[in-house]
Amino acid sequence: MTEASQAGGSKAVCLPCAYSVPALSLELKMIEARLISPQSTIFGTVKKLEERGLVRLSVSKDDRRVRIAELTEEGLELCRSAVNDRLEAEDMLTSGLSKEEAEILCILLAKADRTLSESWNQR
Repeated sequence: MTEASQAGGSKAVCLPCAYSVPALSLELKMIEARLISPQSTIFGTVKKLEERGLVRLSVSKDDRRVRIAELTEEGLELCRSAVNDRLEAEDMLTSGLSKEEAEILCILLAKADRTLSESWNQR
């Protein structure tokens, strides 16, 4: 079991999901939107990640009300490990499918993800 797997469900998932954009730092609001989670949940998770040395929390230079989470080197390594674990799991999941079936599965999952995001944003 990798360190990413041992980090705990929401914490291990939080990093690769939130940072699946080409940035090492994000506003907490962006993380909330990406993970479709309330502010209190994201803030609590990010504080725990900060205590473990995986992220640094700071205040935006442009707007003091905005909190920013930045991956530390250790957090980036954990994120990479979690992404690798996810890719390995996806390979195992699709190993019994043809190439065409695997592509269809990916299309359907992406569509479901978009639908959920759109539904959540309309609330």
